[in-house]
Amino acid sequence: MKYSLNHSYMFQNWVIAFSMGLLQYMVTILVEFVCVMVIVVQNSPLNVVLNFIAMAVISDFDQYIYEAQIESLKHLVQRDDPILIIRHTTSSRCKQEEVAEFENELG
Repeated sequence: MKYSLNHSYMFQNWVIAFSMGLLQYMVTILVEFVCVMVIVVQNSPLNVVLNFIAMAVISDFDQYIYEAQIESLKHLVQRDDPILIIRHTTSSRCKQEEVAEFENELG
């Protein structure tokens, strides 16, 4: 979210980039809250452990799907040319070839 605010010129629409970060943050907080509430309302220690394990599996479910589909998804993300080129915009000690070409309204 901070990157999208500080480098708004790098995005076609910085509001969408900010919203995606905010959405991920809110979903993570919501999942953690639900996990804590499910565990807190249990009566026996065995139910606490079982529900904790169940919540851990549910929260990692997207990772299981990704690992199962990794080979079929590789062609979507692999490229020969670099997608992300690192540019230093705030360091006065960076090399000349590392300086970004972009300038904002402040220069």
